[in-house]
Order: sequence, then C-alpha cells, then structure tokens
Amino acid sequence: MDRRIAPILHSRRTDALPVPRAVGRVARVAKDAPIPEDRPPAVTVDELRHAFLAFFQARGHRLIPSSSLVPHGDPTLLFTNAGMVQFKPYFMGLEEPPAARLTSIQRCFRTTDV
Repeated sequence: MDRRIAPILHSRRTDALPVPRAVGRVARVAKDAPIPEDRPPAVTVDELRHAFLAFFQARGHRLIPSSSLVPHGDPTLLFTNAGMVQFKPYFMGLEEPPAARLTSIQRCFRTTDV
C-alpha cells in the first residue's frame, strides 16, 4: 500500500480521502458530451409502468392490483416491503392463486433505505 495513503485510509476522517485527478476530467467530459441523435425518447413513470404491465398481460399474465402498504392478515410485517408480499399466501400453499401467471406493480416501503 502507498505509504502516503495508508494513514488516511486508517483514519476516521472521510474528507481526507484523496480524489483521483481523472475524476474531474471524466465528469467534465460526461457533462459536455453531446446527446446521441439515435437515443430513445424519454418516457414518464406512468408510461413505463403501463408498458411493463402491457408486456406481461399480452403474454397471458393476469393483472393483480397493488395491495395496501400495511399488509392485511400478516402479523410478520409492519409494512409491505416487497412486491411478493401480496403473493405470500400462494407461495406458502395457503390459498390457490387466481391464475397460473400473475403480474403486478406493488407499492412498497423499503425500510432499509430510510
């Protein structure tokens, strides 16, 4: 290890880490780079959500609406933290799924991100 960097890496100061010189150059080049003309058009979140659901519905998946952020009848969770929560009864064999193929966009609260 470089003797000049070792004391910095082992200190608790986060502002003391050296910044490679190339980082500034790369950021300037990326900022000034022209946008390619063949770039696909930007889409809104609603358009992306619709396209996702339409893709799976066109392939025979049944649309399941998003369930509540507070799971009903599940004492193991305070909040819906993943899209599979509404499908737990099917995975655990407690209920029959309404179809063989299902699709959904589930609202969830990711507590690890808070």
